[in-house]
Amino acid sequence: KLVEDEFRKREEDLERRERQLRDEQKRLEDARVYGDRVPNFPPIPKFFPCTPCVYHNIDFDIPPEHQTTVRRAFYHWQFTVGCYVMNFIVCFGMICALGTKAGSMFGLSIVFTGLFIPLSFLTWYRMLYNAVRQDSSMRYMLFFFCYGFQILVSGIAFLGINKGGFM
Repeated sequence: KLVEDEFRKREEDLERRERQLRDEQKRLEDARVYGDRVPNFPPIPKFFPCTPCVYHNIDFDIPPEHQTTVRRAFYHWQFTVGCYVMNFIVCFGMICALGTKAGSMFGLSIVFTGLFIPLSFLTWYRMLYNAVRQDSSMRYMLFFFCYGFQILVSGIAFLGINKGGFM
């Protein structure tokens, strides 16, 4: 009788723990899909008057089998930002050295830096991030379309067309 009572208590305890684990798993899954996503990207110091715009957490949002792909895309986006900023710096140096002869290149570099950095984040990196997070084929298609356009623009920049705004 004592063994049966102890066995029953253990069984009830295991069932209670199993319910708790299921509830916790459901809560975490709901948080993953519907959770309160406080914007945390780009990381901006507290004293700065602007605040982060989007929620970005590869480790939490992206399934483990796709995290490497999304992380590589994020590094590629960061490299793209670096290239646009470097292009701006070089064109600024050219306008300092050559004067108004490099004015159109400098103006275009301002447009490319100011426009293409946020557009590349929103159109191809964020599109891939959300496609992987939600497993959405429509977002994958949009990602490939926008990323193809990015590759086309980068190819034109690589050709170095005279006064094309790229250095």
